[in-house]
Amino acid sequence: GIYDADVITGDAYFQVFVLFQSLTALSLSVLLVVGLVFWGYAESRASGGSTATTPGSLASWYVFGVVFIIPLGLMGVWWRRELTWVAVIVRKDFECAWFKSCTWIMTNWRHLFALSGPERASLEKRILKQNSEFVPAHWDARDTMNDTAWLTHWIQGVAYCCMLLFGLFALCEYN
Repeated sequence: GIYDADVITGDAYFQVFVLFQSLTALSLSVLLVVGLVFWGYAESRASGGSTATTPGSLASWYVFGVVFIIPLGLMGVWWRRELTWVAVIVRKDFECAWFKSCTWIMTNWRHLFALSGPERASLEKRILKQNSEFVPAHWDARDTMNDTAWLTHWIQGVAYCCMLLFGLFALCEYN
């Protein structure tokens, strides 16, 4: 279906909200993991274990994932911001011209019978031109929005996979 530009813009704002929600959840997860690392280190030292690993060596894989994957993903979203904006605005402009023509035809349909053959052909040519401009712009805006949503989900998934890998490595090291 055809969405209004306001709906697409609202969807973009919602995606930004979801991104910040995911970043907040990830930040809280990072705090939990760092707290568990230091708690495990303190517990190991208190029990007198001479083979206690330092918190730095234990969290190195997780820090690698956080330091490299998340900023790279956020830079990708930031770079796509302008592309998304341009695609949505171009779609809005073409939709405006297309919709004005369709509205004019719907409101003046009785007068179209009085048009001559060349006038009708000219009107049809104009509508077809506007349609051929609007539909690809609509597809581009839709695809850009969907790709941006996919990118934010990918960032979140990779970050959580890194956290699961850290948990796996920590479990292997403690056992």
